[in-house]
Amino acid sequence: MSNDVAVVDDIAAAERTPDAERTPDAERTPDAERTPDAERTPDADRRRPLLPFKRGRRGTIHMTRFDAVTETERVKLFADAATAHRKRSSEVMTADVDPDSDVTDGGEIPPWIQLAGTELILDCTDEELDRLKTLLGEFPEFRIDELVSPEEAEGTNAVVTARSDANRVAGFIERAFREVYELEADYRVWVTRI
Repeated sequence: MSNDVAVVDDIAAAERTPDAERTPDAERTPDAERTPDAERTPDADRRRPLLPFKRGRRGTIHMTRFDAVTETERVKLFADAATAHRKRSSEVMTADVDPDSDVTDGGEIPPWIQLAGTELILDCTDEELDRLKTLLGEFPEFRIDELVSPEEAEGTNAVVTARSDANRVAGFIERAFREVYELEADYRVWVTRI
């Protein structure tokens, strides 16, 4: 398993373990000192990666990737991430556009969209907000619930209620990135939090 893939057991343990009890990286056992695979029992290493899902032993669902470049891959990634977010009842799922794919003039931070339960959250300029309202016309089950324009920041934070299944939410997120933020067809997106 790749070291850069998040692991369900590690994440769950980290969420339950106070910072003071966690072992710093420098104190962890180096790979050379770990038990060789031949000496491990089948359950010795029970780490499983997160999303998108594949059914594993004992019905466990685990992840095989975090980013996508084509429309089909992105929609599948968004749907899988939304499903994981809802099944885990986590606080938020975040999809971030790769900085190299950002063609907007939105500043230092590339576009992002968050899903929090049944709410989609995104920051928009005035022009992007107009395009968001147009897009919502094609998604009658989605509606703007709140618009916040802080005085100290440019633009508007939009909260969209999305009472729909994960596939419909995924389709909306893809279209929002393409139509609201006007990203190119081959933009790369990362699911950075579920």
